[in-house]
Amino acid sequence: MVYQLFSGVNVQGVGTRAVVRLLPDGTRDPEFALAHAVDALPGAGRSVSLRRDGSMVVGGTFNNIGTSTNRGRIARVHADGTFDSSFATGAGFNNQVIAVAEDGRGGVYVAGWFRQFGTNPVPGLVRLESDGRLDISFNPTNPSTNINRLAVLPEGNLLALRSTGTLEEYQPDGQVVGILATNATAF
Repeated sequence: MVYQLFSGVNVQGVGTRAVVRLLPDGTRDPEFALAHAVDALPGAGRSVSLRRDGSMVVGGTFNNIGTSTNRGRIARVHADGTFDSSFATGAGFNNQVIAVAEDGRGGVYVAGWFRQFGTNPVPGLVRLESDGRLDISFNPTNPSTNINRLAVLPEGNLLALRSTGTLEEYQPDGQVVGILATNATAF
């Protein structure tokens, strides 16, 4: 199965700003709930992180997802595309989420242009617990709002690609391991 965020296109009857699930033959899966909601992401969806159980975390500029309102630019949905209310992020982020990455322990790393999560001031890189709460033990030593991509390595460290082309590696507590490249374009 392939999951894709679409913005500004129509995919087999699904309008813009939607998450769709594509079947192996390339057709849209009509059983996936978010595919039925044309306004599933009223605003751009920027990133999807698929979790081991088939659920996913979606980040972007949206405030509503499906019929759930006030999501604060991040939400988790079940494998069938229905909203997961157990991922309670409250007011969420005050600006757009650019990248999300499942951490392998149930939580999720989030990068974006935000400076606040709920009422908490935060840098542009945070980790959320499996229930959507802010992980206050994650303290990135080089936070910024210019991270475009995130990926978690098998041993648990985090890769962060900045818009400047700098590729950094972080330990799970947020400490920088090092700069791996200064002219990277993708990973």
